[in-house]
Amino acid sequence: MHCEDAVLELESSLTGNLDPEADARLHDHLAGCVACRAEYERMREVWDGLATVPSVVPDSAAMHRRFLSMLDSFQTGSDQARVQMLTGPRTHTVSWPRVAAWAGAIAASLAIGVAIGRGSSAAGSAPVSADLALLRQELHDTRELVTLSLLRQSSATDRLQGVSWTERIDDPGSEVVSALLDALAHDVNVNVRLAAVDALGRFADRPGVRSGAVMALSDTRSPLVQIALIDLLVQLKEPTSRETLRRLIDDQQADMAVRDRAAWGLQQIG
Repeated sequence: MHCEDAVLELESSLTGNLDPEADARLHDHLAGCVACRAEYERMREVWDGLATVPSVVPDSAAMHRRFLSMLDSFQTGSDQARVQMLTGPRTHTVSWPRVAAWAGAIAASLAIGVAIGRGSSAAGSAPVSADLALLRQELHDTRELVTLSLLRQSSATDRLQGVSWTERIDDPGSEVVSALLDALAHDVNVNVRLAAVDALGRFADRPGVRSGAVMALSDTRSPLVQIALIDLLVQLKEPTSRETLRRLIDDQQADMAVRDRAAWGLQQIG
C-alpha cells in the first residue's frame, strides 16, 4: 500500500466504515510507516476528543452567540485564505493530509451541530436550523478551498488528491470545475489527467466540460488519456466529438489502440 492510498483510508478506519480486509492492510502499512502512523494518531486525537463531548442540554442562547462569533471569524479567515490560494503560486508549504484532517474535524463539528439542533426545543429550532445551514455552507466552501489548494501544489501526489477531493463536494462551484479542466488540459502528470477525466464525468452538464473534453482529445498525445477521453465522450454521446474522432482514425502517427478506440467511439456515437 502506498502512502497516498493509506491517507485516503484513515478517516474511514477511524469511523469504522472500512471493511476488515482493507483495515488490516491499512494497519499493516501504518506499522511500517512513521509518517502515516503519525498522521493517523493526529486524526485519532480529533475523533477521540469528539467522543468525550458531554451529552448535556446546551445553553441555546449562549451557543447561538458563540456560534455566530466563530462563524464570523472563520468567514474572514476563509476569505483571506481563498484569495491567497487562488492568486498565489504553486507551493510546497501545504501538507494535504493535515488539511484533510482539518476539514474532517469541521465535518465532525457539523455532525455535533446537527445532533444539538435535533435536541433543541421547538421554540429555538428556527435559529438553530439557520445556523446549521450557514455551517453546511462553510463546510462546502472549506472543501472547495482544500480542493483548489491541492490542485495548485507542485507535487503530483497532492494534485491527484485534489482531484479525488472533488467527490466530497456536493454541487461544486465553477472554480472547481475550471480547475479540473485546467488539470486535464495542462497537467504534466498523466495520472492526474486521467483522474481529471473521471472526475469531469460528473459535471457533463456544466458549461465548457464537453467542449473541454473534445479539445483535450485533440491536443493530448498520451494514448492512455486519449482512450479515457474517447470513453467519456462515448458515455456522454457527445456529437461534437465526431470530427476529432475521424482525425484520430486517420492519424498515422497515433497509437493503433487509440485509432481502433476512436473508430469504435465514432460507431457508438453514430
